[in-house]
Amino acid sequence: WSCLGFAMLAPMLAGHARWASPIVTGALAKGEYVVPLPYSRWLLRSCGQFSLMTLGAAAHRRWGCCFLAFCCFVAGLNYWRKATYGLRRHADMAAVVLTLLYHSAVAFGLLGAGCAAARTALLVDPQRPLLGVGPWVPALGPAGYLLLTVAFIAMYCRARWFASRNEFHRSTPWHLAVHVTGNLGNLLMYPGLK
Repeated sequence: WSCLGFAMLAPMLAGHARWASPIVTGALAKGEYVVPLPYSRWLLRSCGQFSLMTLGAAAHRRWGCCFLAFCCFVAGLNYWRKATYGLRRHADMAAVVLTLLYHSAVAFGLLGAGCAAARTALLVDPQRPLLGVGPWVPALGPAGYLLLTVAFIAMYCRARWFASRNEFHRSTPWHLAVHVTGNLGNLLMYPGLK
């Protein structure tokens, strides 16, 4: 996972990789939207989901997860309020990559005890209710979290593919699905952690 994160983060910080270039084909003028309105507004509203991930992590006393989820929330709001190419975009992408890597390490027990199940388990019996109180739902095991992570990355790649063709009416629903999948995966992982 760390190799994947480095491979995604290093070109972005260097600013010269093809995938790190602006989504819109061609050079963007300073202040020009990477994702035009109204699509960037839809993604801005979708960032509110990260507050649920933050609350879920806090309810399960996963303070590292909580901090990174809050960073995703703030960075996402900051970027999508005016989705232009620049430092705010890089900060948003870095927050997402770090959160993905950290949550993956937690799910597989690399940071702490991990899930209360074998690494091949898709679902596990929850140790606690979903948000500390409320319903008891099956929690994601390491393999289940891995499957959702693969789906998360595949949907993001699909969104980028449509965006590279300036088909924002198609790329935006895929990116919205990325937000839902990432948040749902993390929320369903927390109850199964030891």
